[in-house]
Amino acid sequence: VRIVTNCQLIASPIMHYDGIAHFPCGFSTLGKDSVLTVCKEWKPDMVVSLTDVWPLPEDFGAQVVRAGAKGWYPYAPVDHDPCPSIVSDRLKFSKMPLAMSRFAVDAMSSAAPNVVPWYLPHVVDTGVYKYMKDAPQNFNPKKFVVGMVAMNISSTDRKGFQPALKTFAKFEKNH
Repeated sequence: VRIVTNCQLIASPIMHYDGIAHFPCGFSTLGKDSVLTVCKEWKPDMVVSLTDVWPLPEDFGAQVVRAGAKGWYPYAPVDHDPCPSIVSDRLKFSKMPLAMSRFAVDAMSSAAPNVVPWYLPHVVDTGVYKYMKDAPQNFNPKKFVVGMVAMNISSTDRKGFQPALKTFAKFEKNH
C-alpha cells in the first residue's frame, strides 16, 4: 500500500507511518502528478482515489494505466441529481467506480450506462463517533474546537470560507 496525499505535505519527503509510505501531493491539484509517479515506479494492481473526480483530467484513469497501474477505482462522492457529465465523463475511464451510497450507484449508472459501479458504503465507527445525550464529565463549555470540512483549490470561495470565518468571529465575540 502507498498513500498519496491530495493537498498535503507539499515539498516534503516521503513519510512512513505504520510501515506505509505517504507521498507528498506534488505540484498538481489533488496529487495527480505524484499518483502517476508512484504508478511508474511501483506498477500497482489498483489505484483507489478518495476524492471528487471532477477536478481530475477527464482521462485520468487512462493516464494511470499508461503509467503502469492495472486500473483506477475512484471512490468518489456523487451528490447530484442527475450526475453531471463532468463526473460521468471521468468515470468512463475507470476500471470500476466505487459508490459511497445507493444513490451514487443509481446516479453513476444512469449518467454512464456502460459504467457499472460497485457499492462500497462510506461509513463511520459508531462505537467511536456517536450521539451523546449528556456531555462528558470533563466537558468544558468555554473550550471547544470548531471544524470545517472543505478544500478550496480555486480562486473562487466555493466552500464559503469568508462567510464561515465572519460567522465564527461574531460567535467568538459574544461567547
